[in-house]
Amino acid sequence: MLGLLLLDSNSSGGGSKGFVTGQAASVAIGQNNFTTGVENNDGSGTTIAAAGVSLSSVGNACSSVGPRGASLYANGVLFVPDTGNCRTLAFNSVPSSNYPTANFVIGQADGTSYASVASATVSVKPVDIATDGTKLLIGDQSANRVLVYNTFPTASNASADVVIGQSNSTSTTTGTTSQSTFRLHAGGLTVSSGGKVLVSDNTRCGVLIWNSIPTANATNANLVLAKTNFTNVFAGYDLASCLNNVGVWTNGTKVLVADTGNHRVLVWNSFPTSNGQSANLVLGTTSTTSPASGSGNNLMNGPTFVTSDGTRIFVTDSGNNRVLIWNSWPTTSGAAADAVLGQSGFSGTSANTTATGLSNPQGVALINSNQLIVTDTGNYRHLIYNAQ
Repeated sequence: MLGLLLLDSNSSGGGSKGFVTGQAASVAIGQNNFTTGVENNDGSGTTIAAAGVSLSSVGNACSSVGPRGASLYANGVLFVPDTGNCRTLAFNSVPSSNYPTANFVIGQADGTSYASVASATVSVKPVDIATDGTKLLIGDQSANRVLVYNTFPTASNASADVVIGQSNSTSTTTGTTSQSTFRLHAGGLTVSSGGKVLVSDNTRCGVLIWNSIPTANATNANLVLAKTNFTNVFAGYDLASCLNNVGVWTNGTKVLVADTGNHRVLVWNSFPTSNGQSANLVLGTTSTTSPASGSGNNLMNGPTFVTSDGTRIFVTDSGNNRVLIWNSWPTTSGAAADAVLGQSGFSGTSANTTATGLSNPQGVALINSNQLIVTDTGNYRHLIYNAQ
């Protein structure tokens, strides 16, 4: 992603400060305080309601429901996935107080509209957001596609220019395993500053790679990770396989994949050049023969999303209600994390609605070298952390 500087997808550069175990968040987007965790908060801690519309389908430009995926800070705008409300919230500056109002939304006509039928202007379930510095890409999970905007939207009701994974802007086909479609897109998406696009295909148990951002609908992918070909859908546990993978990150050289079903993160130290190329190492385990979940500083339980600045690694360890942080790029499998957010220590796994707690976090991104934003899915909010 492009943050304050031109850098890799969903990240920004290093800095002298760091994030420390158990630290409190500074800002909550979607909630009016740190101890409230209701969907579509009306600003007083009550869920917004509207006649004839389900509670999970009503919002305003401040609220959120079921958010998943990585946010993005680029061109001075913070883009935040509001998955359950079928939109992306856009803030023209990084919020500094709780319950901020978005300046505009992507995927809906305005900040109070709700539409859920796929089109060039409607996103069905937006998840990861990424950029090469010029174009904006949004992973639209339930529509089984990625939306490409050739220029950054600056107002609500923007229309996507290209669709990856579908032949047109209204198609939502699932279950196919061709070179240009997703079997079931998990929402995981990353783009390098050079334009390489990686998209997680959850039930194919693989990651599709385009060498450049497509300029036409249904463009064929160039490579697939965790599979030897584009039609194979079998899962596995070796260094060349995945099981229900979700999040993905690259800076054009290094690659990370959250191998959710195998409770680990796959790490490539150089960019893959062939289908099914093996990872160099894994985080969350030392085994390549048998998956096992756990906690502590070197095990995971259903990790979903991942980001990096090329040195530090951040993983939403969703089943353990925490974010694991490595302050340097690991060189061996099973390397221990250096810090944890959402818990007071590495042994904690409980969900909490506090400034220091998390509940099923599913999304993490660096705003800049000293600010991190975590998608706290179970608490219907996004938390901003300042490095200390």
